[in-house]
Amino acid sequence: MKSAQITQWNDPTIDIYKKFYNFLNHVDPSKVQFLLNMVNDHFDNFKIEKNIVVISTDREAPRDEKLNELALAYPDVQFICLADVNFYNYPLPSNVTFFKYRHCHVLLKAFLESDDGKLITPVKSKNIRKKFSSLSYQNKQIRAFVTACLLTYAKDDSLISWHNKSWSEHHDYLIGTIKSNPRYADLAWDLLNNTYLADKYNRAGTVNQLLWPMNTIYQTSLINFSNETTNYGLYQVDDVSYMRPGPFLTEKTWNPLLAGNILFSTAAPYVYQYLIDDYHIPINYSFGLDFDYIPGDLDRFESISKKIQELVDIPLDDLIDQNIDNCELVQQTLINPDYTKQFDQFNQNQDLKILEKIAQII
Repeated sequence: MKSAQITQWNDPTIDIYKKFYNFLNHVDPSKVQFLLNMVNDHFDNFKIEKNIVVISTDREAPRDEKLNELALAYPDVQFICLADVNFYNYPLPSNVTFFKYRHCHVLLKAFLESDDGKLITPVKSKNIRKKFSSLSYQNKQIRAFVTACLLTYAKDDSLISWHNKSWSEHHDYLIGTIKSNPRYADLAWDLLNNTYLADKYNRAGTVNQLLWPMNTIYQTSLINFSNETTNYGLYQVDDVSYMRPGPFLTEKTWNPLLAGNILFSTAAPYVYQYLIDDYHIPINYSFGLDFDYIPGDLDRFESISKKIQELVDIPLDDLIDQNIDNCELVQQTLINPDYTKQFDQFNQNQDLKILEKIAQII
């Protein structure tokens, strides 16, 4: 599925984005081209028409091979990439400049201003009856792994959604590699041949709206596994190792935080650090989050498994008592009407830096 593309300044859609990307109102259309989410598309039939190109990736973290492909194909063009991620030690081409640009708060703001935003159940009013919950629709390696761990170690204390929907041969292959790894031979992989539909979700329905923390799964469980769209960390290409840009966060992370769950991040590494430092969310759970600070994927998976087994041994009531105040603080932080204002201001400051960079190029 192709992402949206803005390539012409006379495209009516550009007016919508000018309201969010304020710097677009102050650039010279004859010299600057704006692309939305193009980093993840193929460029065989796409023509770069200006000597400065601004790329925004508001839907998905930039993919290294695509950004390199574009920059190398147009070595005389200066690219400015905007994304709500860290670039770590990612080897950016010399004609690419990266700026952080906040996107996640836009969805949150729209939700809080809607009628649904008034329906959030206070954390301490929830009826928590299960320790764990995990939502998966399309099969991915991390989702298969988490589901197998819960089915093996905590089946009776988990609300599990596993639709067993094959996404692609590539993802089926990745799941196969983790299933065949001797580190995880004790997991009940055969149980993944079944489906588990605790969420009663279907593509045509509205049970799981994009941002919908009132979902029964969140309301009746304490710890939710995010099972994010992107979960890979450390990459190795020949003799070069680097961290892929991340963490890339979606509603899969925001929903449990809004609902007052303990977020068990199964996204790319360093999610908690990003949420605390960049989004100023006061996460302070009663158990260690060391698994999230392991860049290597297989090592992180093993640490996740050990953490699940550690939590299995702690009574649900004890975990609630130890964490309910922090869960409430996180929820109250996010639903505060003034919370998102800081990110609008952040983007306005970035607008000035982007315009300065464009002026330097021109």
